[in-house]
Amino acid sequence: TIMMCGLNLTHQFKLGLTEVAAMKKMKNSVADFFGELLEFFLSTYSQRFGTLEAPMHDVCALLAITHPDVIHFESRHVDIELQGRHTRGMTLVDERDFRNTSLSQNAKVGISINRKKGIRVLLEAVASYSKKQ
Repeated sequence: TIMMCGLNLTHQFKLGLTEVAAMKKMKNSVADFFGELLEFFLSTYSQRFGTLEAPMHDVCALLAITHPDVIHFESRHVDIELQGRHTRGMTLVDERDFRNTSLSQNAKVGISINRKKGIRVLLEAVASYSKKQ
């Protein structure tokens, strides 16, 4: 089964300065590295979008595999637009009621994420490296 975590989902899972501070308190090399990367990303994101929170696209993809209970998935028909002049290469998710269409439900699409639980899982994973040093 194909699982998809699109921008609709990843923009619900943003990290910010609170998570940077939490990582700095952990005092391990993984937390230090992740915290520095996140801090840099936030400064860049802030300049472009004016906010000190940034979506974690890759983290959502990992959570979908390691902790699928954090994400609510629904079956949908997903296709890639190959012909459109303005939409070429875009992922299209059909939101219509499937009782009224002949399209197959070919993917599980992430609809919502439990942000609080996802952040807890992420911080616990980063903190676990202090036990391995």
